[in-house]
Amino acid sequence: MIEKGEAGRRVQRDIRSISKTTFTVNSSSRTLRLFYRTLGFCFVGLGILGIFLPLLPTTPFLLLAAGCFSRSSERCYRWLYTSRVFGPLIRDWEKNRSVSLLTKSIAVGSIILFGGYSTFVVLKDPYMQIFGILVMVTGLVVVLSLKTAERR
Repeated sequence: MIEKGEAGRRVQRDIRSISKTTFTVNSSSRTLRLFYRTLGFCFVGLGILGIFLPLLPTTPFLLLAAGCFSRSSERCYRWLYTSRVFGPLIRDWEKNRSVSLLTKSIAVGSIILFGGYSTFVVLKDPYMQIFGILVMVTGLVVVLSLKTAERR
């Protein structure tokens, strides 16, 4: 992971702090830990799909994956937390309960572009179009209601 300047030092500090913290797996049962780890990887997969499919949100699935990994595997949690792609999103959420402006912009643009195309070009049934509009509006309300992270 190559990051420069103050942002890079901040990430390195975060990584050092998480490695100094005593990581406690919340689940004592081996079966339950395996279940949470498997669920975590399923959520990571859905999050990755959400990058390419506009109706699947990336952020909530990655946050769910982080929660599952925190209950099952320190190694998987660190992998996700320190990931160059997903790490900043998870760190912003854990520290500030916010997402970056870029993330929100991409989400809104994807919903409007791909959701609009699907709703108004692909769907011909008026009831399905109404359903598509409701899904788009719901997605926009959720994304726009999230707190925006401060610029670094």
